[in-house]
Amino acid sequence: MLCAWTKWLISRREDTGRRFPSWAEGHLRRCPSCREFARLVSSWKEQRADLRVFDQADAARSRRILFHAAAGEEPQPRADLPSKRIPVPALAAVFAAVVLAVLWLILPRTPALPSLGEIIDPERVSALREEVATVDSPLRQEMDGLERQLDAAINYLISRLDPGLGKAKEKSL
Repeated sequence: MLCAWTKWLISRREDTGRRFPSWAEGHLRRCPSCREFARLVSSWKEQRADLRVFDQADAARSRRILFHAAAGEEPQPRADLPSKRIPVPALAAVFAAVVLAVLWLILPRTPALPSLGEIIDPERVSALREEVATVDSPLRQEMDGLERQLDAAINYLISRLDPGLGKAKEKSL
């Protein structure tokens, strides 16, 4: 268990440059397995630097040239062919166009608004006006009722406050 932690700390030290805790340094001095791991990890950094210099594409090309040279063929100049890969913005534009087309086909459209002549029939309008004129509106009925109740309340109050005025008011009505 202690070796696993120490090896993790060694790896972390190589990646981030952090310092070892004191207990890990003591374990590293005592454990041959962890010392060997530390030596290997420190050599990986140098090996990775060497591998970055060696490009894989150049290696494959040089192997082909060596193979053709061994077969007695002369290497032919390579024509620069256009890339077969489609750029990402072009794919995104095609995808957006397809999605919009599908939505346009699937979603229901609102019908066109009818013309004013189709909506309004002059004969029906005149018939409605005649019916409206004959109907006594509920608002007018309510107002008349409230006026009557208000007159009755006023007459009651006048008769209670001054009995002589109430009789005179009743005679005038």
